[in-house]
Formats: sequence, structure tokens, C-alpha cells
Amino acid sequence: MYENILLSIEDSIATIALNRPKSMNALTHETFQELKDAFVECANNDDVRAVVVTGSEKCFSSGGDMDGFKKMLEGGTTAEQAKKSAASAGEMTYAARQCFKPTVAMISGACFGAGMSLALACDFRVIDSSAKMNTAFIGVGFTGDTGAIFHLKEMLGLTKMQELMMLAPLLGADDIMRLGLATQLAEDGKLRETAYKLAGRLAKGPTASYANQKRLFWEFFYKDYDSFADLEAKYMGESTQTRDFLEAVSAFMEKRKPNFTGK
Repeated sequence: MYENILLSIEDSIATIALNRPKSMNALTHETFQELKDAFVECANNDDVRAVVVTGSEKCFSSGGDMDGFKKMLEGGTTAEQAKKSAASAGEMTYAARQCFKPTVAMISGACFGAGMSLALACDFRVIDSSAKMNTAFIGVGFTGDTGAIFHLKEMLGLTKMQELMMLAPLLGADDIMRLGLATQLAEDGKLRETAYKLAGRLAKGPTASYANQKRLFWEFFYKDYDSFADLEAKYMGESTQTRDFLEAVSAFMEKRKPNFTGK
């Protein structure tokens, strides 16, 4: 059914796994749409009482697909087209938040950019010692999409969100736990066991009450998400028209550091 992700259900727990290991589970337009559809499917399936989101081959996600960015440049994508693409990508995190089942992100290795946004859109995050998070957007001249700014501000406050978005520090497992971005740090070799133990606890809980809690969270704490997402997509579209974006993609392909000029 899906080409870029795997969806399975066992013991009332759905598992959504990114499945593009050759690209470190980089997120393409097609992947965003498949994730959106998978969250909707889980939301509407009465057999699903909790959802685990993860990546294949010991990596959650390296973020946006650089090959896709290169094609955008070669194809002469306009700001309006890029805005629509960013809005489409944002539907992934919207669908994750609108899935009123408990969601757990199981994270090892890289969790960057839009991959970090996907993890932040889940209710809980379980990591192992290899986990690393980075907002990554500014490194390619992007303002940021997929709700990263919104979620980080809600979780950490304005000052720390600006630091993570504008300076993009690489966060190791200890940093992630210190900031409160993860629920649990699993012992080495026990990530799956720890994540599914939490998911199992949630699946056996009062899921109707969990659903109403999540609806309450959405109505009062995420009520501005729609208007934010529209403006987020607008600025992402404008980002793709800058020389800095061209330079960032060129530098990545040429394996060198970008030389940004602010244009």
C-alpha cells in the first residue's frame, strides 16, 4: 500500500515506520503524504489503541530530502509552488496531532529537520543513547516548516525555541532529556522494549479519555495552528527563492560548507 513507510498493527498497537534506509529515512513529498494517510488510517481504525512512530535501520529521519531540493532548483519551482509543497508537508504533523490516539515516537540515531518535527508532533518520545536532534532548517536557508517552530515554542518557550531554530545546535541524548524533549531514555539495547512497554500501557488505558484529552489540548493549545501553518508555508516558499538556498544545496552536493550572503 505504501512505498516509503511500513504500517503494521499488533496487539492494538499500530507501528508506522519510515522505510527509506538508503537516504537515512529522508522525507520526500510522497513520504509526507503517506505519513498523513497512515495517521488518518490509525485514527479511524477502532482496532488501533496506540501508535508507535519510528525509522528503519537505526535512524529516525535525516529530515528533508536533499535530492528533492535539488530537483526544485532545477525545475524552477516558484515561491507559490514551494508554498503549496510546504503546506502539503505540514499536513503530516497536522494529521499526527489530529490522530486522537496516544502516539509514541521511538528514536535512535538522527532525528533532524522535518523528522524532528514528526517526533515533536507525537505525544511521547522514547530515545536511546544514539539519538541526536537538530532543527537543521537554517542550515539549508529555510525558515522552517512542518510545525517545528510551533511545537518547540509550546514545549520550551520562545527564547529556547529561537536558540534551537536559529543556531541549530546538535543535541545529544543527554541534551534531549535535559530539555524535556523526550519522555524516556532507554537503556542500551532496550529501546524497542521501552517504547512498546509505554505504548502497551497507553493501549490498555482509557483510550476514550485520552482522545478527549487530546481534543482538549488541540482546542485550547493548538487553536492557532492553522493560521500559523499558512504563514509558515508562505515563508518557506520565499526561502526557496533565495541565493542562500541555492548555495546550501550546491554546498551539500559538493560536500563543502555553504557560504551564505543573506540574499
